Amino acid sequence: MCWFDDGECPSDYPRDHPDDPDDLDEEIPPTANLVVSARSGPNLLLEMITGYLNISSLRCLHLASAIAIPSRATLALFKDLVKLEQVIIEQSHAALSNFLRALKKKKHGSRPFPSLRTFELNGVDFDENRVREADIAVAALATALKSRMKYVPAIAKFSVVNCANFTEEDWEVLCRALPREADLYWDEVENITGLSDWDEYFDGYTEESTSWP
Repeated sequence: MCWFDDGECPSDYPRDHPDDPDDLDEEIPPTANLVVSARSGPNLLLEMITGYLNISSLRCLHLASAIAIPSRATLALFKDLVKLEQVIIEQSHAALSNFLRALKKKKHGSRPFPSLRTFELNGVDFDENRVREADIAVAALATALKSRMKYVPAIAKFSVVNCANFTEEDWEVLCRALPREADLYWDEVENITGLSDWDEYFDGYTEESTSWP
């Protein structure tokens, strides 16, 4: 697993990486965590790390930060890994947008993320910039999911948990874009966050919205 965080390592990190080298087993475990934990400059750091480490056996990519957003160039480091079968995106709709762009097949290129079977969204705000574009984000996600249906393997497991500005109607749109036999889960929480007084004051002067593919 590659855990892309914003400054806090997973709770089991010390156990997986003992301080004393003598405590390390002689044999490398079948799975391991690569933790990139930085509040600034994580893309360059990850590019440097993957330049030295062999990540060909990576099976899970976990993007868990609303601050350290993986760039399209960073995600391109993972798009050709044939064993990468699970992607988890937490907190950031900007990370989701960049991932959907990386997921898009170029006309004469190979299929990106060829083994992707499990796709999970946790805590993503579909209208994070308060520009009333949650439906555009959902449509972009549905298009990306539907484009995978003609491939083998297809996405077999998809879940949406604790996401804001996401409705039952949005869920139905995504379900229609996935194989009928897929394992689908939504926690049925409709956390619709309206504009605050501050948002309304600056309505019309909002920063550029997230670009969706």
